Amino acid sequence: MALVIDNGHLLYDENDDRCKVFVKQSQGMLFGFGVFIDKGCPSETKKYWGKWDWNNQEKSLLNIMESGGKWDGWEVNNVN
Repeated sequence: MALVIDNGHLLYDENDDRCKVFVKQSQGMLFGFGVFIDKGCPSETKKYWGKWDWNNQEKSLLNIMESGGKWDGWEVNNVN
């Protein structure tokens, strides 16, 4: 089953190539950087970041969608 999370404003669908999540570690903590579909304008994506937990990925994504910080600057195709 594919992971699909919809918080009413943003959508994450792991089967949609526009949706991505990158996990990076800094200062002993994990952070997820997500690219989500803007439901108000489905042709656009929005980027938010926040704390990440590999044991609870769905909750991590939902928390990032609801209260994560905005991020810009990286071209998502160049993130390793």
